[in-house]
Amino acid sequence: MNHRGKLYFFPAFLPLVEILPWLLTAMGALAGFLLGARGRWKKFVWPARALFVLSLVGLGWFVWPRVYWHFQAEGSRLTELPVLETIAPPPPTPEIKSAAFRPGHWRDLWQVKLSSRALSSPVISGGLVIFGTWENTVEAYSIKDGSLVWRVQKKEPVFALALASPTLLFAGEGLHTSPSAAITAISLPSGKPLWSREFPGHIESAPTATANHVWLGTGPAGLWCLDAQSGAVVWHAKIGHVDSTPLLTDGSLFVSSQPVEGENKSILWRMDPASGKIQWSLSLPGQPWGSPHFDANSQLLVTSTGVGQVGVNLATDHGWAHGISLNGKSAWTTELSGNPIEASVQPAGSGLVVFALTKGEVVALKSASGEIAWHRPLTGPMQADLALEPASGTVAAASSGGTLFLFQGKSGSPLEPHLIDNASTSAPLFLPDGAVVAGPYTLRRIVW
Repeated sequence: MNHRGKLYFFPAFLPLVEILPWLLTAMGALAGFLLGARGRWKKFVWPARALFVLSLVGLGWFVWPRVYWHFQAEGSRLTELPVLETIAPPPPTPEIKSAAFRPGHWRDLWQVKLSSRALSSPVISGGLVIFGTWENTVEAYSIKDGSLVWRVQKKEPVFALALASPTLLFAGEGLHTSPSAAITAISLPSGKPLWSREFPGHIESAPTATANHVWLGTGPAGLWCLDAQSGAVVWHAKIGHVDSTPLLTDGSLFVSSQPVEGENKSILWRMDPASGKIQWSLSLPGQPWGSPHFDANSQLLVTSTGVGQVGVNLATDHGWAHGISLNGKSAWTTELSGNPIEASVQPAGSGLVVFALTKGEVVALKSASGEIAWHRPLTGPMQADLALEPASGTVAAASSGGTLFLFQGKSGSPLEPHLIDNASTSAPLFLPDGAVVAGPYTLRRIVW
């Protein structure tokens, strides 16, 4: 099973970006009117010409990517490989002794400043800790001392990482307004790009990957299955807007989508992973904010839906958590007091599933019934997924204000807070003896 990245990151300014085509059209109309000006308005003719040209260029920038994809037979294309910059040889895999988290024993082993702002949650392979950045790169650092080992330069911010194996990484790029985005297969530990496929959309959530196939959502371009070794298209399902991580379990693929843009309605699909054939579908309220997980305790699929955005918190935000049988029947639905962030966690032996809400709250539900077991407010909103330290059942939640809160997973009892960078979008990555915490401006290796 892959390590998930995060999904659905919408910075506060993006709603303004989405009205830019209408603004450019209005500018063009005004310029067209002024081009025919006479008398005292004649002095505006040359500025109007410049405004008209600027409007045409701006509209072309928005329209051309959408027109271009109509000429691509597959609806996607293999593209040129990103450039790899190697700074140092890959380090050897360190020996890490297992030690469960103990309150009061959190300490820095090392801390380094980042040259690029961390965006994705990190993954670890061998002696490398790897994450995607706002500066359109995938970067690998040594887990031994935090030194930069290599970086791969992509075209859009990199938000979604998934490990298919210790030697194969998939890196997806693009945020909500990206006109196109690519997923790149990267060989580890060298960082060498193997292939890259571009889509007319964005990849805001980690794919699910095996050694043979990779399944990924590409926003408005739907769901894709690719050959993991070559990047060739195996199948493509036009099931709506997909920004969640597919779940591969019980011989099937489960994924959530928004069938109609702008409508607060989701559909959870069960599909044949080999062919994309739909086995059943279930309608749910709200947008598909959650990636489905399978809960072994209740034998249910657990997912969430919501109304709202990450990075923009409104009084109207709300959400739902859902327990669904493998045959597509709803077992329970629980209304949440805010908009959920994608990934839930399940402390072993607790019978609970724990969600984070963007307004800054952590809530645990009983996975068999959906009953609320505990909830804890934070001191600020959240943009990052929860993380789980499996040995102790500790849940970690990072607030946008720069504090990492630790809770006892079964009871929700607060353990201890730790200061980290402001505006973090990265969930901490727990290791057998500690954690890696990415910035956005610093990278820290924690031990206990």
